[in-house]
Amino acid sequence: IETLIGHTLEEAVDGAERLIRVADLHRVRQAYQSVLEAPGQRASLSFWVTHRDGHLVQLRATAVNRRDDGVLGSILIRFNAVADATARQSSAPGFESDGPPDSQRPGGLAPRVQFAEALSAAVKRKNARVWNASRFARSTSRDRRYDFTLVLLELDRFKMVVGGFGPQTADAVVVAVGDRLAGVLRGCDVFAHLGGGEFGILLDAVGDVPHATRVTDGLLGAFEERFRVGGHALSISPIIGFATSERPYNSSDEVMRDAAAAAGHALSRTGRKRAAYHTAMRLEDKEEMQLIVALHEGLEKRQFDVHYQPIVRVSSSEVVGFEALARWTHPRLGAIPPAKFIPMAEECGAMGDLGRRVLRQACEQAATWNAICPGSSPLSISVNLAGSQLADPKLLKEVEEALTETGLAPEQLKLEITESVVLENLELAAGAVAQLRLYGVMFSLDDFGTGFSSLSYLHMLPYDQLKIDRSFLTGGGLKNRIIISAIVGLAKSLGIEVVAEGVESEAQRDALDAVGCDFAQGYYFAKPMPASEAEQLIVGRVLP
Repeated sequence: IETLIGHTLEEAVDGAERLIRVADLHRVRQAYQSVLEAPGQRASLSFWVTHRDGHLVQLRATAVNRRDDGVLGSILIRFNAVADATARQSSAPGFESDGPPDSQRPGGLAPRVQFAEALSAAVKRKNARVWNASRFARSTSRDRRYDFTLVLLELDRFKMVVGGFGPQTADAVVVAVGDRLAGVLRGCDVFAHLGGGEFGILLDAVGDVPHATRVTDGLLGAFEERFRVGGHALSISPIIGFATSERPYNSSDEVMRDAAAAAGHALSRTGRKRAAYHTAMRLEDKEEMQLIVALHEGLEKRQFDVHYQPIVRVSSSEVVGFEALARWTHPRLGAIPPAKFIPMAEECGAMGDLGRRVLRQACEQAATWNAICPGSSPLSISVNLAGSQLADPKLLKEVEEALTETGLAPEQLKLEITESVVLENLELAAGAVAQLRLYGVMFSLDDFGTGFSSLSYLHMLPYDQLKIDRSFLTGGGLKNRIIISAIVGLAKSLGIEVVAEGVESEAQRDALDAVGCDFAQGYYFAKPMPASEAEQLIVGRVLP
């Protein structure tokens, strides 16, 4: 420790509270207390301390509780120097310092303005180097000191953390992420919290995709261990997009644009957590914009239709209702998958219009079916609600109008919302659900079991039904059967109906029947179909 901060171990221990930067002191205490809780506990964080010479040094400390070890029997702490306030400038001439450590935010995060200035300086420095090399016909060998890479790192499902655990826990996650980043980045790299769950990282002297990929390997590895914040152990994964200085850039805005495009493609296009920018992304973005234009035109020209998938009673195969699902057939492009146009409609603000049409058409169809095929138990219709619809103050009026004008009874309408939609704004969701339930509408919790803490939502909102996610069926195995049985038992004890989604085989149907699952839907029973085909199923009310 003396070689790192100039103080002996005894001096560092005795004067810890004086040497550790005030802004970091609380985090250091918290981390140490968490290690003391039990043998095997571990904590890592970075913080600033005052060197004997008076300047600040950033240390990375890893502490492990080894009190259960018969030989060691103590708390082991390992220190590494991350950065020195006197040497936080890039090796490239003209690179601006990222400022004194005391201006850094918790977790070693730089202010956004400072980060933007550093990125702008990196672009200008790179351009100046290229111009000079061309002007004086210098050697074509590459000077990597002028290279840079911009990494945009977004925390996957961060909104769910905010909605499910509160803003204080979310803020603690941001600080913890800053600590993790500080542990893998160098002192010459600049990183900042850009807002929400997004972070910007400027890598100095890294200017090609292979090199940047190796660095981002370390960033991904920093998230392998769970984040212990606010009494929770959260598993959080990052989505990473980056742009390197291999491409010529005239401004920092251009670099941000390309890195953001790469981050957007990292998950939505590749299914992976990381992507490097390439020119084809601009073409794909152009195609997406054309599809968005086509989506708006499709709504105007009534290219969207509603298909219906039956929901059946597991024990008897009786059809008890349908789920209404939007379908889009473009005159030139053909059938557009819902997995493609639904998120697009959300992003471009068209979900409200599309949702209203599906709701109205579904209610009208269900009312018609119940009129022509009267029975002791009327058919119900399930309609999915997106987050933007739930947040729309006009939702209650739209539902009331759809029911009044079509003649469908409120209790025959089930509105389905997913856990992720609820977590985006729990208070807003609770208010909307409460109003609609007073009107008599039923609610279903869709994709149950896929969120952060599914069980907690069952008492937060008054659900009438929950849908077990298809992943519990497709996975198979004893463990999944036990989970399904437990969910069914819990739901029944709370007076909540259970629907299993994604049933594809007789064996799955029999397994659901054995654990007492009420209802199910899936390709084993029937695929989503046009209203004319669905009408044939309800005449006898029992599937063959």
